[in-house]
Amino acid sequence: PGTLERRAIAPATLSYTALSELERCAYRYYLERVLGLREDRTAARTRAGEGVGLEARARGTLAHRLLESVDFANPLAPSSDDVARVARELGMRVRREEREEIAALIGAALPTAVAARVGEAARVNREHPFAFSLAAEEPLITGVVDLLAHEADGGVLVLDYKSDRVGPDVDLSALVERDYGVQRLLYALAVLRDEVAHVDVVHWFLQRPHEPVAARYSASDRGQLEQSLAERLERARERMRTFSVSPEPHRGMCLTCPGRNGLCSWGEMETMREDPLADLAVGGQLPLTP
Repeated sequence: PGTLERRAIAPATLSYTALSELERCAYRYYLERVLGLREDRTAARTRAGEGVGLEARARGTLAHRLLESVDFANPLAPSSDDVARVARELGMRVRREEREEIAALIGAALPTAVAARVGEAARVNREHPFAFSLAAEEPLITGVVDLLAHEADGGVLVLDYKSDRVGPDVDLSALVERDYGVQRLLYALAVLRDEVAHVDVVHWFLQRPHEPVAARYSASDRGQLEQSLAERLERARERMRTFSVSPEPHRGMCLTCPGRNGLCSWGEMETMREDPLADLAVGGQLPLTP
């Protein structure tokens, strides 16, 4: 597909989600964030109704909300009734088997090394917002960390919950590197700019809770990380000059895109094909934050 000229003014504030969207498919970013078209949630709900289960975004929102109330120093697994109560608070209708599945998912994650580490932390912040800029002329980078734990050795643990349905053969490290690399970069920088000794950024897949994907960064890494972010921001500005379509369309990226049926230069054969990294997963990936 060709590149189209659809110039837009670079935003003064750029969230992690927006930067990720630009990197994945600048054309979808253009449709949703510049033109204001709404994503097609009907497609996701239809797949849920066909047996995939609770819609991915709803499932992620529900799991995140339940984890917000967990006391990791004295963890208690939620019951199916707890899941039902939180679902009602969120205005969701969740089937009994799905409530039981989510309760079991979180329950299985609590007796793990990751949960124990959070329980031993000196101080824990949940839904922790951050904002920083590389320079006066650069955009303000914003985001929210699921959980930030200050540890006894002076380091910080950043924990990001992932409720993706991942199969046992999915390479979690490769999945994080491809889909959440920019998130890991921003989280590390946001913490290191507070002059801590080191930060461990951990992506915790609840489906496989004993296999956290972790990366440690120290104060000496800050310069390299800032250079990497500067390069990403320059590429983002380039994408905002053309808003070209993704070279690697697939179902997980394209299913709910408002341009999939008629506005995109890719056809359904490309946009509905399986994701090479997620073809062993069930249900695709969830967004980081609701």
